[in-house]
Amino acid sequence: MFCPLSVLAQLLLLELDNSLKEVKKMDLRSKTNGKNTKLIVDAMKLADKMLVMAQNGVTECGEDDSCMLIYGIIRDCGYKIRRTVEQEQFSNIAKNEHRRMTH
Repeated sequence: MFCPLSVLAQLLLLELDNSLKEVKKMDLRSKTNGKNTKLIVDAMKLADKMLVMAQNGVTECGEDDSCMLIYGIIRDCGYKIRRTVEQEQFSNIAKNEHRRMTH
């Protein structure tokens, strides 16, 4: 069965893919600049939107397996973005702390 939200989900997944590529390109181990900070914030907002969308979608899908599959993928991708950004933030904080202690 075709889920009317599948087109929206595909567009969201494309946006997710582009955001993940940007997050992975960032070198947060060096000094974070304004662009990197904006990318981090944008990626976290995207992850939060995806998680809310997935939760709402699963609730509305009922027994429709295709919708459940799409929202499951969106949820997993939202968690992956969040985890990647948090890891990069942690490594940036650790690097800055090390720099501060050695100077």
